[in-house]
Amino acid sequence: ASSHSTWSATHPIRMLATTGRPRDVLTREAVNQVLGLRVNDFRVYREAFVHSSMRGSLGVSCERLEFLGDAALDLAFASYLSKQLPTAAPSELTLIKSFFVFEAQNAHVARELGLSRWMEVEAGAAKLGLLNHDKALSDVY
Repeated sequence: ASSHSTWSATHPIRMLATTGRPRDVLTREAVNQVLGLRVNDFRVYREAFVHSSMRGSLGVSCERLEFLGDAALDLAFASYLSKQLPTAAPSELTLIKSFFVFEAQNAHVARELGLSRWMEVEAGAAKLGLLNHDKALSDVY
């Protein structure tokens, strides 16, 4: 657990938009509703929305979860394609996967789900448009 008092894994926090106004509160119920998942360890979801620009002040960021999430998404999609196209060559499967699992597509889905409303980013990064940047949105997705 982090010794930083500004971040709590169990309590909702408000995230600041570029205007300095509070953003949506990230809660277990909100994650359940938007993602259609039953959240067991809310701490993981909280950390997933902390951009690396906030690591210094909050002591956590989404980078490790992003790494695991990318691997899980690749594995899930590869497994799906392998089952759906059992006679396809690995090169064909890789090509097909590349049309569906890539940064811009992940960012598109993150936008559709409205995930940026929960992103915790440093104020300067927010002013530069990070909340709408494909890389940052893809990382959250």
